[in-house]
Amino acid sequence: MIEVNYVAILVAAVASFVVGWIWYGPLFGKPWMKMMGMTEKDKEAGKKKMGQSMALGFAAQLVMAYVIAHFIGGWSQSAPEIPAMKIALQTAFWLWLGLVATIQLGAVLWENKSWNLYLLNAIHWLVALLVMASTLVWLS
Repeated sequence: MIEVNYVAILVAAVASFVVGWIWYGPLFGKPWMKMMGMTEKDKEAGKKKMGQSMALGFAAQLVMAYVIAHFIGGWSQSAPEIPAMKIALQTAFWLWLGLVATIQLGAVLWENKSWNLYLLNAIHWLVALLVMASTLVWLS
C-alpha cells in the first residue's frame, strides 16, 4: 500500500491554490477577464458566490494533490533508483500533457474559446501541478 503524507497533501493544495490566485489575479487577471468576455460588473456579481467557488476549488486541489501523491509514491516504489523529485516533476508534466492540456483543448474546439485563453489556462495548470508535485516530495 502506498503511504501518503496528509500534511504534504494539504500544503501542496494550498501552494497550488496560491499559484492560481497569483496567476488569475495580479499576473493575468485582466487579460483573462477580457478573454473570457467578463466585465467589472460580472466580476462584482461573481463575488457573491466567491466563498463557495473558493471552497470547491480548494477541495479539487486537495483531490489532485492526493492523487498525485499516489502516483509519485507508486512510481517511487517501482523505481527507487530515480530521485523522487525527478519522478514528481515528470509525473506532473505527463499528467498535465495527457489529461489537462488535452481536456482543456475542448474549450477551443467546442466552446469557441480563443487559443490565447487555452494557453493561459493550460500553462497555469502546468505550473500548478509542478508546484504541487514538488511540494509533495519536498515535504515527504
